[in-house]
Amino acid sequence: MTLFVGGRLWKLEAGEAAGAGVRLRVLTSSVASALARQSSLLRTSATSKEHLRRALLEPLQTRQEQQQQVPLTYQQQQQDASQTQLVEDWQAALQDAARDPPPEACQRLLWFTCLGGAASNSSDGRYVKFLKVAMRSAKQHAPSLVPVLIHGGEPGPVTQWFTEQGGTVVYHTLSFLPELQRVANESWSAKLVRMQGAFLRLDVPLVVEQIAREGLLDLANISTRYALYTDLDVMFVGGQGDINTCTAPLPSLVGFGPERWKGEAKNSGVLLFNVPAMAQELPRIVEYARERSWQPCQQGWDQGLLRFYLRDAQRPALVLPDEWNWKGYWGANPAAVIHHWHGPKPQQCLACLLQQRGQPRATYRAACRACPLAQLNLWSDVPDGGEYYVRMAVRFNSYLEHPGG
Repeated sequence: MTLFVGGRLWKLEAGEAAGAGVRLRVLTSSVASALARQSSLLRTSATSKEHLRRALLEPLQTRQEQQQQVPLTYQQQQQDASQTQLVEDWQAALQDAARDPPPEACQRLLWFTCLGGAASNSSDGRYVKFLKVAMRSAKQHAPSLVPVLIHGGEPGPVTQWFTEQGGTVVYHTLSFLPELQRVANESWSAKLVRMQGAFLRLDVPLVVEQIAREGLLDLANISTRYALYTDLDVMFVGGQGDINTCTAPLPSLVGFGPERWKGEAKNSGVLLFNVPAMAQELPRIVEYARERSWQPCQQGWDQGLLRFYLRDAQRPALVLPDEWNWKGYWGANPAAVIHHWHGPKPQQCLACLLQQRGQPRATYRAACRACPLAQLNLWSDVPDGGEYYVRMAVRFNSYLEHPGG
């Protein structure tokens, strides 16, 4: 017998169940209805998993040990009591799981990316090229994702193209833009307002609510509890198959991954949101920034704000696996899920650096002196002489030139 509960398959072989004195012939109607409600769930809390382990594995192990040590007649006498206890433990496990309901089985994820400002409508701008590559690579390697462009500008060629590709455009003004405008007029940097596109990712929970409220998408089998955000300059590479609620690491608040070094939670280029939790947290984040005159934004804009808030408020942050925010300067990784063009970017500095492959440090730095120093420093650490970058650049150009590639 195979039972699917709490995100795991629990297999009770008929011979083992009978030999262990376990017969699930009768379930009360309340337990049966609970099973029906929970049978589609693929995630559960750590406490629920512990309940399930006790409810299923330990009773079986105990009864198997008893079978070897206790006379059969005694086993038969204890059978009804054992079955009753198993049902009670099972019901407790389901009730525990229901207190923190996990997502339904293999739901699709909304995938958000953002463009802000008038420059986003240029049909040949560098950000638009990244958007096209991200969209086309997602179609190939993550077809379950539901692409949504949060747009802070007006309709134009870019939004038209995105819609024609099957995406949904949500025109949205940053919820705390007045705050940024006030600080820009009074304080350290007017660039805060110009960078409003970067802050749009923090409004993802509000946009999910807007999508549901305005009926912008049919949300059948689409999660509204979890959502994926990526920067424009990413490329889905499919190292672990499709992306949905069964395959994505799901956070209690927010998950983000590495910047320069593996294993750290510092880069907001790829984020996984717990939408209801983040919606409740957003006003606190804005209040935190207001109390500090938005100074945390000096270290990475939205990224700095999010990092410092989570640290100071002692809020949970899930460290995403490196493969979900993989960088070219780390070399090849067949298990990479999302390649993030953090550092040297295609059709920009990367082209020059690839032309200088194998050259001494002083030579390529002189030839590519127009590149930012930070990108030159990252290139110095490339472990494979740039071979992985070559393959990724070929893919990037292929997506640009051949939309079906």
